Amino acid sequence: MSQPRSPSRNTSSHGLVILNRKSRSFRNRLRHGVHSRDVVLPHESSAAFEALRDLYLARFRPADQPEHDLVETMAIARWRWNRLIAVENKFLDKELRVRSPETANAAEDTSEVEKLASIFERSANRDPTLRLILRYEAHLSRTCASALKQLQTLQGTRPREPHPAAMAIEEMAPGLDRTRIMA
Repeated sequence: MSQPRSPSRNTSSHGLVILNRKSRSFRNRLRHGVHSRDVVLPHESSAAFEALRDLYLARFRPADQPEHDLVETMAIARWRWNRLIAVENKFLDKELRVRSPETANAAEDTSEVEKLASIFERSANRDPTLRLILRYEAHLSRTCASALKQLQTLQGTRPREPHPAAMAIEEMAPGLDRTRIMA
């Protein structure tokens, strides 16, 4: 039976390698920004994100912190999803330019959409970049849909506030049976 390694031997023999890997993984967050701790990357507009978040807050009108958190989750997912759409566009545009000589040999009547479809097919089968982009888009789509469903469930359990007209009637005639009026 072999003896387990001592912790000090383990740490000293692999510590630097592990730190380098962790550092590289951390930089990946900033490279594509999908799992970045910061929602808005340095080259993006904070004001544009704030405007998007404000639109979501105005649309869904969260009543408490859990609802606010879900609306925030949806806004962040949408922001990152928009970023990925831009990345996907740039990727396909670059592939179209790089592979232009290949597609030039195609028939003259080949449309740009057909060329793009050909590049998409080749990239999807050979290049992990496009698969990764599509996987992240699917993840963000599910995140947004899940948060929306949870929000709708929470908002459905809110106590119903009386209609302003019913409140006015109550003020004018206290004790009046509102159920007969509302029917």
